[in-house]
Amino acid sequence: MLKRKAGALAAVLAALALVMVPAVTAAPAQQFVETWTNEPQDLFYNGEFCNGGTVAGYGTQSGMARITETANGGVHVRGQAEGTIPLYEASGPPSDVEFGAFVGTLTWRTSFDEQAAPGGQVSLGSVSVGRVVYADGTSQTFGIVFRMVLTPDDMPKLFLVKIICGG
Repeated sequence: MLKRKAGALAAVLAALALVMVPAVTAAPAQQFVETWTNEPQDLFYNGEFCNGGTVAGYGTQSGMARITETANGGVHVRGQAEGTIPLYEASGPPSDVEFGAFVGTLTWRTSFDEQAAPGGQVSLGSVSVGRVVYADGTSQTFGIVFRMVLTPDDMPKLFLVKIICGG
């Protein structure tokens, strides 16, 4: 009788061990922070920017991102950045842009996020606000909303950019 109870207890413990092992051995989420200071940044806006034309420029940005990598392969990112970019009239494609006259200086601040499902869809976006001070001394406030969703094979499922300019 004792032998049968010990055998039954061993079977129950073995079954519990099989159920518990994945929970106990699964790696916890990894969290870390990345920062950057005065990193190069470029901008190319083809179309009706706040000044009514195509602009481009090279500037710098600084910021931080809080990154969480989950045990199942997902990634969650939240962060903030700010920067300054001198803007010029631009022509040609972004890969071979030709700069024209100085338009003004763009100063901006943004909050951004990215969510990546394990082996799957990615969603990223940002909300930016800032100011453009034009070469003639006038200025404009602007806001930019950006959101993109990519399928597991990196095809855009959603692409949204909205620029709002004010006085």
